[in-house]
Amino acid sequence: MLPASWHGWAVLLAVALVSQQVLGQSLVAYALAGLPAAFSSVALLLQPMIAAALAWAILGEALGLWQTAGGAVVLAAVVLARSASRRG
Repeated sequence: MLPASWHGWAVLLAVALVSQQVLGQSLVAYALAGLPAAFSSVALLLQPMIAAALAWAILGEALGLWQTAGGAVVLAAVVLARSASRRG
């Protein structure tokens, strides 16, 4: 289960740093510092929706009716939260 060479370890380290673990979470934390709490809590719901859309586009995974409806609800919630944060 462990890489057998230094190249394997380098690839594993690069995946850990570039993917959602280090770089991704650091960018999310940085972005949340400048956003209102009400909007940022709803905007974080976009992550699984974007992951599902990328899985559909890149890997050809099928999205069902429930996934599509959930994505529409999340988008509507983000729009509502954004409009509410602009007013307040």
